[in-house]
Amino acid sequence: MKISLFIPLLLTIAVMAIISGGCGNPPGLDDDAIRRADSVRMATDQGLRDLLCDLAANVYTAATADLATRVTEVTGAITDLRTTRTADNLERARMSWKLARRPWEFSEVGLLGPAKNQHTNTEIDSWPVDITTIRNILDGRDRIDAASLAREEGTARGFHAIEYLLWGADGKQVVEHITDREFDYMLAAATLMQSSVARLNITWQGTMAGDSAAYQWQFCHAGQPGSLYTSALAALRESINSSSSLASELQNSKMGISYHSPDDSYAESRFSNTSKDDFIANLDGIKAWYTGEYRERSVPITGLGISSLVVKKNPDLDARVRAAIDEAMWRVMAIQPSFGEAINSGNKGTIAGAISAVQRLEALLEGEVLPLFK
Repeated sequence: MKISLFIPLLLTIAVMAIISGGCGNPPGLDDDAIRRADSVRMATDQGLRDLLCDLAANVYTAATADLATRVTEVTGAITDLRTTRTADNLERARMSWKLARRPWEFSEVGLLGPAKNQHTNTEIDSWPVDITTIRNILDGRDRIDAASLAREEGTARGFHAIEYLLWGADGKQVVEHITDREFDYMLAAATLMQSSVARLNITWQGTMAGDSAAYQWQFCHAGQPGSLYTSALAALRESINSSSSLASELQNSKMGISYHSPDDSYAESRFSNTSKDDFIANLDGIKAWYTGEYRERSVPITGLGISSLVVKKNPDLDARVRAAIDEAMWRVMAIQPSFGEAINSGNKGTIAGAISAVQRLEALLEGEVLPLFK
């Protein structure tokens, strides 16, 4: 038998209201009925927490841990490039940057908790990059290191400052033209980014197993003593809102602003010409969140996803959400030859199709999935 989440809550409220009024049990509810209602409520809450635990461990924390590994590799590759300035090392540094972008964009499905509260999102991935500030720093005489760069806004550091220096404004940078100060700048930016990601990672997973200060623990124990969340339902709704917000950003900002512009100057990863890869990683993050399947490692992680709740309440909606995710992915992959080239050439038809598909996905998440859980 399917029992909606709000039924046990209403029963509990009714019982408390009668008790506080000094009356006996409400008509038709004896002590056994009240105990059964409480049991259903507790079972429902535990079921939600099981889902939240899986999302926290298998999607949010896993993606952040993989990001930390990849960003460390970026710092190492840039250090090697700065020491041995060859075309091969430049290409290795670029590849390490691309490999780190995927877990970051994937993890944006979970831009809640520490990513939002600690402002690590702006430290790691602000865009469009502030080329004017970067050039002013490079043209100056002050020492460039992590300490000095930390005083700058996020638009002058993070992924896209590094991208700008590795590829150049036209995407055709060669190692012989990179100056000493540019090497200093990219290493300082990589060092700062690694620090921000490490902080984000440790905040999610904690310093030891069962660390109640870890956001993974907070999310998993929502509604229990010690958690920042007053209820499991509140954590679930924040999770849904986070995914819906990512879909909104993807279609409105990441694709939409460039679509309505004459060129790709607002595109997120325009110097490396990898904006489409960012979009795909965003959608893969939403898919993992919804299905509970994290397939970013050689051995996939499988657990509960939002679908496990939706399918019980509305199987038709579950099928439509899954189809909408797949369609959005197909539409984004159909953008040819790349997002930036499609924008600059005026061949925007495939981009319009992708925007529409992501809009439909957002409408389902915000307009139909979220209202299931009140």
